[in-house]
Amino acid sequence: GKVLGIASVGLLQYLIWVLCGVALFIFNPANFTSSLEKGFIKPEEIALFLVFFVLGFFFYASVFAAMGSVCSTDQEVQQLMLPIVIILIFPVLILGMILQNPNAGWIVALSLIPLFSPTLMMTRIAIMSVPIWQVISSIAILAFGVIFMAWVGGKIYRNGILMTGKRPTIFELLKWIRA
Repeated sequence: GKVLGIASVGLLQYLIWVLCGVALFIFNPANFTSSLEKGFIKPEEIALFLVFFVLGFFFYASVFAAMGSVCSTDQEVQQLMLPIVIILIFPVLILGMILQNPNAGWIVALSLIPLFSPTLMMTRIAIMSVPIWQVISSIAILAFGVIFMAWVGGKIYRNGILMTGKRPTIFELLKWIRA
């Protein structure tokens, strides 16, 4: 319930931005169409942003839910969240390199990995014409990642909820996932 509520808030914010664009079109169509013709933002980019937002949100929600289910204190949550937050910040840290060479092999590879694809692929799409196979591959891999992380998160949650007070080891987590 909480995850869907937060997702709804994010989608509401997205809807507000789209409605602002529609209002701009209604009240000043000349400027709006001129902006579209100059290529500031394309309608397909808006649709792709929505797809990557929804998939990325549910991917990370699954990751955070799995982590939260194995923690019993706020300190444990903070320790486990640090690596994921660093992964979320990483695309911002390499933004200069992405802008200089968005087609570099390592950037293309990272934009296909679910941990990075919601931000990296959208950055690449915004600054260049990304080959369609890369966009479709990124979406498909991210969608599979959402399903996989939800499955893994469910397994960890089912076992983690019974382990109150005891923090599991990596080996215990792997055993829970296999069970």
